Amino acid sequence: MPPYKSRSRKSLSRRLIPPLCALFAIALIILLKQIWQERSAHDLSAQTSAAALVTSGTGSPIQVPPRPTSGEQASGEQASGELQAEELSDPPGSPPSEMAGLPLPAAPADPNRALAEQVPLWQPESWREAKNAADDVIFQDRPRSFYCGCRYSSDGDSDGSGKIDPVSIEGESCGYKIQDKHKNRAGRVEWEHVVPASLMPARNFDCWTKEADGKRGSRSRCEKESPAAQAMIFDLHNLVPAIGQVNALRGNDRYGELPAQTSDFGRCEIEDTNSSFAPPPCKRGDVARIWLYMSARHGVALIAGEADRFERWSKADPVSPWERGRHDRVARLTGIENPFVARIPPDPAGACWWENPAVPLEAAQSSVR
Repeated sequence: MPPYKSRSRKSLSRRLIPPLCALFAIALIILLKQIWQERSAHDLSAQTSAAALVTSGTGSPIQVPPRPTSGEQASGEQASGELQAEELSDPPGSPPSEMAGLPLPAAPADPNRALAEQVPLWQPESWREAKNAADDVIFQDRPRSFYCGCRYSSDGDSDGSGKIDPVSIEGESCGYKIQDKHKNRAGRVEWEHVVPASLMPARNFDCWTKEADGKRGSRSRCEKESPAAQAMIFDLHNLVPAIGQVNALRGNDRYGELPAQTSDFGRCEIEDTNSSFAPPPCKRGDVARIWLYMSARHGVALIAGEADRFERWSKADPVSPWERGRHDRVARLTGIENPFVARIPPDPAGACWWENPAVPLEAAQSSVR
């Protein structure tokens, strides 16, 4: 056999081996991805409990509730009447893998881990991005302020800003009475932390309290430098739209129970003092479940009496269809569930007057800018 034929075969082999190896690698990746997806689906169907225990400021443990079984969930949702959470969680026509330009995981990030240990599949990387995601994705077709139900319109920019409808604020659709203090903020929507950032553990981080490299400690520095602080401050479960004036009046106050007519906000049933803020009765359960979640997830401390109060509020004001729908959107976006809301059958009795009867959410139209 002539020598040149042997060299030609060797050359051909050298040319074929790299693409064959690449094809083999691609096939292996596809196979591993299928195995991972099947395993994730199996983990989700197992209905595992988020068994995390945290300690409140009183020393009493707060038990993260287990997920209901599929049978309990189905029977409960049938009993809840026509207002089903499914009407609120998945906008019709939305692709299963995306909503408004952001990824939507099909399952919790890791249902086998305790809530405090779960790693989100996606989370905002800045305060601006957190507000924008809340504005454009979570609340984009339910533009009503959290405490008072006032309509607002988004400015359509990249920081979640918006304006309270001037007809809504003192008209029949809202009936909020503007106060003298912080009057300049009454006409705008602001994104409020139900659990204030100053009451989160991040407030004691070095990035907030100590100077480094010539930079003073501050919340904004923690938002830029600390992943742990970012996870708390940008948690979308804890972010709601509020009338700017209400946000300013509440400040960093904790929630409490105040006598009726302590203050006069018109039809909006909030009460406010210099040291305490009372949400309307139809939102007490909502704020309670967010606080219990933030305590279990991020270690937010509860002071004496708060754990009992929040559990009492949660029972008196059950999960409404819109609360479930809002929760499900956040959970699908981040992969993290609030176990005090997740998979709990919705009850129209927990809805505020502006939410009841709830109407199905419209398909998500906008995209995050």
